[in-house]
Order: sequence, then C-alpha cells, then structure tokens
Amino acid sequence: MLESITAEKEQLQTDLRENIEMTIENQEELRILRDELKKQQELIIQEKNHTIKKEEEISRTCEKLVEVEEKLK
Repeated sequence: MLESITAEKEQLQTDLRENIEMTIENQEELRILRDELKKQQELIIQEKNHTIKKEEEISRTCEKLVEVEEKLK
C-alpha cells in the first residue's frame, strides 16, 4: 500500500515537472510568435503607408495628364 502511494506520488511529481517544463516551452514559443506578429503588423502598416503614397502619386499624375490633354485640345 505504502509502495503504491509512494510510486503514485513520484509519478505525480514527474508529471508536474513535465507540465512545468512544457508550460515554460509554450510561453517561450508564444513570446516568439508575439514578437513575429508584431513585426508582421509593422510591415503591414509600412506597406499600407507606401500604398497610400503611391495612390496619391498616381492621382497627381492623372491630374497632370488631364491638364496636358486639355492643353493639347
């Protein structure tokens, strides 16, 4: 009886250690993923800003084109 209780206690301690190790590993993976997500979000913001600038440039170019076409008429 005492042996089985001791064995169960040891198994529970082993399980607890393994769970703690897995939790630590999971936390590290989550930290890495969070950092990567933040980088990706920053890239998206940069790309959106770049797109806005390009759209503004295209709009100005179109306006100039219309002006030139009007002058050519």
